[in-house]
Amino acid sequence: HVMRVAAFAKAPGAATRRLLAATSSGLYESEDEGQTWVANGDLGVNLLYDLKISPGDRARLAVASANGELQYTDDGGSNWYQASEMPNYAQGFASLAYSQNFAPIVYAAVDSRDAPPAGTNYGPLARVYRSADSGEHFTQVGTFPMGFQGCYANAIWVDPTDPNNLLAGGLEMYRSTDGGATFDKVSDWSSFSFGGRTVHADQHVIVSAPDFNGTTNAKVYVGSDGGIASVDDVYFT
Repeated sequence: HVMRVAAFAKAPGAATRRLLAATSSGLYESEDEGQTWVANGDLGVNLLYDLKISPGDRARLAVASANGELQYTDDGGSNWYQASEMPNYAQGFASLAYSQNFAPIVYAAVDSRDAPPAGTNYGPLARVYRSADSGEHFTQVGTFPMGFQGCYANAIWVDPTDPNNLLAGGLEMYRSTDGGATFDKVSDWSSFSFGGRTVHADQHVIVSAPDFNGTTNAKVYVGSDGGIASVDDVYFT
């Protein structure tokens, strides 16, 4: 299964551009825009969940595996290194998001399935980590309720205009305005209807609209088990 595909910009004079794919059997690359594929090195783990290219340095990428392991490369994928300060204890997948206009910053949502606070009923928590050096070192900044969906649905998004604004999803969608220290629930799966005002359960990907600027364009798209949903103003209250 192909989990994520990352596309590089065309090199000067090149007819095609390079692709990398995170799959259930490792990392693969194509030099002819997907016509042929070959394995890209040995990351020590096969089942990969996410793959992102740094917007500030296209030679830098980060991958996340099905056991929460994070790795990075600074040479376009020729050599991969284990990220520091990332304990390998996840019960499910990890997802990644670079800050588009603050390139060294990257977040990871890791399905750790920590126990929720006493008296709550929203299920296990995921841990959120932040890196300020393009994925080489991570520090835990907070948690959000992912439920038992982290081995299937796990997504995180960073506001291109403010790296402290995040969306994170699993069973439900949560939002943070303080860099992941705290999260507020912004969806209600139990009241979902097609054409309604809440996102479907099991979020897999969250992306900004083209030309997102946080003011005249604050639209975000969410891919879930219910299809593609959008919100015109991600800062809604």
